Amino acid sequence: MTELLLTGVHALTGTVRTGPEISAADTYPGSRTTWPVRIPAEAYPAPAPLGRRQLRRLSPEARLLHHAADSAGLDVPPADPQRTGVFVGSTAAGLGMYLEALRDGFCAGPTTLSPVLAPQSSYNGAASELSKGLGARGAVMTFASGSCSGLSALVAAADWVAAGDLDVAVVAAVDVPSPVRGSLPQAEVAVVVVLESAGHVAARGARALAVLAGFAESWDRDPAAGARRAAAGADPAGRTASFVPRPQPVDRAGAGGLLTVAEALTGPLRAATLIAVSDPAGHAAAVRLTPAR
Repeated sequence: MTELLLTGVHALTGTVRTGPEISAADTYPGSRTTWPVRIPAEAYPAPAPLGRRQLRRLSPEARLLHHAADSAGLDVPPADPQRTGVFVGSTAAGLGMYLEALRDGFCAGPTTLSPVLAPQSSYNGAASELSKGLGARGAVMTFASGSCSGLSALVAAADWVAAGDLDVAVVAAVDVPSPVRGSLPQAEVAVVVVLESAGHVAARGARALAVLAGFAESWDRDPAAGARRAAAGADPAGRTASFVPRPQPVDRAGAGGLLTVAEALTGPLRAATLIAVSDPAGHAAAVRLTPAR
């Protein structure tokens, strides 16, 4: 199997109001809400592929993904667009924006809605916008599997690169405050990691941050059992004995698993690391990282 290397990473995180501070009026079909966030899009310069005007028409998820990808060490445009794919994990995958548009249309009339809302709130909208902005023309996929969303995107990307169908996979996870999630703690999170085949890394003379040595997914009614099964698939020889299944913080939502990967990559990875996430619905995913040689 092709050796898989992680070569780039960047993450943006921020906290918004939680719990009792979110009232019933903040969720559909309540009144329009302006969410106070700590990562306003205007706080960052427009990403290289886009200008300010283009950035404003994008959904909150797509804007954050562009900001995160802009600092992830990507080649833009890629050397071979057809062999560069984009894989995104998201808890709501545009549903929050769709429900807000539906609410505004019912309460204030259709003339208040922008024509860009339909494509921007689509399930694959944020991933498609990131793909267009980066100039990637390979696979474009979105995963909404609860708390496993980000890690599911990484596992799928690893499958594509390992099979030789892609040389580069831009793997991302994003979550923004959403009326869909009601009174749960909410945060803005956008994380991007770059996965490449070893041959592609060597050809362009890049430096690897870590090796993706194993990856697996599992389904089980018992979330803890599912996490253990996924971990066993990612590390069949049991070489990483320190694995302990643990739930991700709710405020990280679907981006939590990939954000944990990003945190492991930002410092020197000195030992094999096994990361597993399970969702109450029974989905589990795990990856094993080892230091780059």
